[in-house]
Amino acid sequence: MNRSTRIFLYALQTVLIVTAVFVSGRLVINQTYEGRGVPYAYLVCVALVTSLCIVLLSRLLFKKLTRPVHVVAEYLQGITQGTYRPLLALEAAHENDVLIETYNAMVETVEKKLVGLEHERDQARAVLESMTEGVVALGPQGQVFLINPAAADFFNVDSQEVLGHTFLDAVRYHELQALYEQVSTTHEAISQELTLAHPEHKVLSVQVVPIGSRSEADLSMVMVFQDVTENYEYERLRKEFVANVSHELKSPLTSIRGLTETLLEGALEDKEHNRNFLERINQDAIRLGRLIDDLLELSRIESKGVGVLSDGSVELLPRIERILKSFTREIEDSHIHVEVDVPSNVSLLVNPDRLDQILINLIENALKYNTVSGSLKVFTEAHGAMLKCSIQDTGVGIPGKHLAHVFERFYRVDKARSRSLGGTGLGLSIVKHLVEGYGGEVSVVSKPGQGSTFGFTLPLA
Repeated sequence: MNRSTRIFLYALQTVLIVTAVFVSGRLVINQTYEGRGVPYAYLVCVALVTSLCIVLLSRLLFKKLTRPVHVVAEYLQGITQGTYRPLLALEAAHENDVLIETYNAMVETVEKKLVGLEHERDQARAVLESMTEGVVALGPQGQVFLINPAAADFFNVDSQEVLGHTFLDAVRYHELQALYEQVSTTHEAISQELTLAHPEHKVLSVQVVPIGSRSEADLSMVMVFQDVTENYEYERLRKEFVANVSHELKSPLTSIRGLTETLLEGALEDKEHNRNFLERINQDAIRLGRLIDDLLELSRIESKGVGVLSDGSVELLPRIERILKSFTREIEDSHIHVEVDVPSNVSLLVNPDRLDQILINLIENALKYNTVSGSLKVFTEAHGAMLKCSIQDTGVGIPGKHLAHVFERFYRVDKARSRSLGGTGLGLSIVKHLVEGYGGEVSVVSKPGQGSTFGFTLPLA
């Protein structure tokens, strides 16, 4: 009830009371005081004063009786605005105890429920924000009313800007539009894989689930996106590995079988060629053995890590000198100039056998792919708690398109030359796994015709 209405009612009430008192007073005066000589004006004043007293008393009584209602209404209005105040007392409290107790119980119940809902909302938000899976909830018209950070990252959209807008228009993937339409028609959950090209290549497993009413006008949906790119990459690598191993094993075995059949068919008696056949069989057998050894070593490193053998402080320079000495024949045959620029007091916190594996693979490659009368340089530089060791050659070099793949298993820049030199295609992959196992990194810098520089970092002792 607004203020003007209340004033009007109060005025009407006053007029009615005054009128009633005046009429009744007039009748009484006519009957009682007409012949007693009491002034008429005096009687009218008494009637008016009496009327005003009655009005004031009724107003006070009305206020007293309605005040608890107004107080409760004010407190209830506070609840709608998020303010929860307990009702401590009202006038004539004994008459309003039930009202006070009921209100306070209601406030306590509502507050507990709202606190619980806020807690559940915060928990749900924390779970959604920490999920690696993307979650998008769509309303009946396809508008977004919930999207978590993972989904926003997948599709490179702003989670705040997309709220209230149509998600399918924001991402513009026809596959998602088709899934949305199919679920709208069938009202059944559906799963599919989606390939993203932007902002980066990803493969997502998408599950779309209808929620709410089966009516198309009220149908909402939840889309869940899981990044399965790594699974696809692992599967691709597994297939490539199996194919490469099969090919690498098949080549020497085919050669051995062919040479053996040739010997059995009569070449064994050919004294001019039989020894050559046997030497080729021996070379293929050695190559096959090296390949199997490298495969087993790589498998051990990947399954158990580099900590198979105990680690300790190892002086770098003596290990380099010893390994270079073991390649004296290759160095002299190709007239390679060797330079070592490594401080004598440098020690690494690694296993000595693992360090030897790294150095042997890199130095052997630098000699194999070097040019006649070329040079080989080994040098180091400190990088904080790590030491970078580099092996530089003046060989044929590596084209830029191959640099990102040289540390992959069985990857060869020149396949024919690599096999002719006895390489298995696993040496650099072993180096990479060993170095990364110690928290280091591998690197390569090369240009065709200008040689290559392979580097690795390991922790200083």
